[in-house]
Amino acid sequence: MKHLLPLITIMLLAPVAAACNYTVRDIGFVEFEEPRMRLVVLFAEHVEESQLRQMQRDLNRQAGEPNCRAWNLQLQSGTVANLTAPSDEQRAWSNNTDLDWSCWLVRNDGADRMLSEASLDLLPKWERLLADHLQFSLASTYRERALRSFANIVLFESTSDQANQIAEGVIAEATAALDKAASLLPRPIANPIQVIRVEANQRDEYETLMWTLHSPESHPDEPIVCTLYGLGRLAGPTLQGETLEVQTLLPQLVLVGQSCECGTRRNWVQYPQLPIAWSSDALNDLPHALGFDPSSSQVIEEVKRIIQRGPVTLPNGRDDVSDVVRSTLSLGSGKDPGELSATVIQGGGWDFDTPETDAKDPIRHEPKLVPIPMGRAANQGVADANVSSSETGKSSAAAGDETSSDKKSAVGQRTWRLWIAILSGSLCVYLVIRRRLPQPSR
Repeated sequence: MKHLLPLITIMLLAPVAAACNYTVRDIGFVEFEEPRMRLVVLFAEHVEESQLRQMQRDLNRQAGEPNCRAWNLQLQSGTVANLTAPSDEQRAWSNNTDLDWSCWLVRNDGADRMLSEASLDLLPKWERLLADHLQFSLASTYRERALRSFANIVLFESTSDQANQIAEGVIAEATAALDKAASLLPRPIANPIQVIRVEANQRDEYETLMWTLHSPESHPDEPIVCTLYGLGRLAGPTLQGETLEVQTLLPQLVLVGQSCECGTRRNWVQYPQLPIAWSSDALNDLPHALGFDPSSSQVIEEVKRIIQRGPVTLPNGRDDVSDVVRSTLSLGSGKDPGELSATVIQGGGWDFDTPETDAKDPIRHEPKLVPIPMGRAANQGVADANVSSSETGKSSAAAGDETSSDKKSAVGQRTWRLWIAILSGSLCVYLVIRRRLPQPSR
């Protein structure tokens, strides 16, 4: 019996050790819950019952098609009487409108926004509604680069050049600080941070998108910054005005690289996701890029257990993210923050100079500019977006092949470290138990 103790110990420690392999960025690619954002077609009370049933059958059939299932949204239709928790605004519209149906976007916090309304001369179709209201160039740009980046910082530029330059400086400084924090993270940062810039003259087109990201009421002269990772999840609240500073942006970047277990609080689970369509081809590239299959039922159940279990309790209400941020900001770089911010080339340029570092420092991951096409791709259907995503997935896989040897090396090193830790722990437990067992008399 006592000879089985090491084997039992290994079996007990292996799941725990494996769970620590996931970072928050990894979990960002796992669909561990049903979409909480909803696109709703609301029919007015005066629509005839027979017409209502026929249109609901058509919408339900459309919702099951691949072009609609690719979206991380719940698609619902009905009247106020059978909708999930209708709002006062929806009730008021249903009772007072002369039109027949309307389209609403409902956030994960229950807030809703009417996107359009029409009569039955124009029958509602999910694919058209998704393309008209949510098919943004920004979403397409993010989808193309999500796998090849550590995180994406989205900068909605303002009408003030000075304010934009300050925002660029904050991004540059936060990214430089993340390089210092890299040694405190559980895994090396293997992908760059990319910056997606939305020009000031495009902000009106993204009003709905910014609303889905819980952005407060925006002012044209204030830039807005948010951090996205994984399948489009926010790493924290959107930042603008006085809240846009290194001390608020850096924690979001650190969170993305932090272990999903240990002492990381679970509030990141509550942040919303960018409404975006992920084709099957794009999702098929995830196991190759991540080193595990995020669609595996075993992985999904493991992630759910990690989230439900909650973080390891740390004294004084601390958590791993805040500890890393405090330690990083207290290091001091020998450079004045203003001087570091000035390393951003003024004007339209996005060439980030590398601040002076010690020769022993790791390679820096300066943010790379990702410009997006002008305007929203409203004239293209979701199917076109899926085709584009498929082509991008193939190019992403090709790019991944170039670095496959590096990834295999990193995975191999982690695997060896994992087994060494398991065997060492098992040996210690075995020796302790063996010493406690009665020794046979000679």
